[in-house]
Amino acid sequence: MIDDKGRLLIPSKLRNSLAHNNLHVCNSPEANCLWIMLSEDFEEFAKILTGGAWTMFDKKAQWFRRKIISRSAEVELDKAGRINIPLALREKIGLPNKHEAMLLGSDKYIELWNEEELDKYYEESEPKAEEYTSQMGQQLYQIEKN
Repeated sequence: MIDDKGRLLIPSKLRNSLAHNNLHVCNSPEANCLWIMLSEDFEEFAKILTGGAWTMFDKKAQWFRRKIISRSAEVELDKAGRINIPLALREKIGLPNKHEAMLLGSDKYIELWNEEELDKYYEESEPKAEEYTSQMGQQLYQIEKN
């Protein structure tokens, strides 16, 4: 739940691993959600996306820079275990104050979703599930084979 001041309470299971760390919130490149990650992981991610002078001439790198890096915000976990999600980022995913939110853990980042948008995403992506599962199985097979 986003509270009346735009803050998100981080569940206690996640809070312990995030304590004493700065966090970054940014747009997801492919879904209508936000990513929350440790600042050090975000900096590593940003460095990969923007690493090298050539990226200023690369249209794909520019898109990622504009979509993710330039719109990101550094946030802090307060003593109550909350983070303030900037209004511009919340508006982008349709997440107003006093609204239900969903957190999904994803290895190096957490996805923050408007609950209705997540349901919509699942519904729209369901027809692709078999294709995605097959592709992932093939990739895992190749990795294990090598």
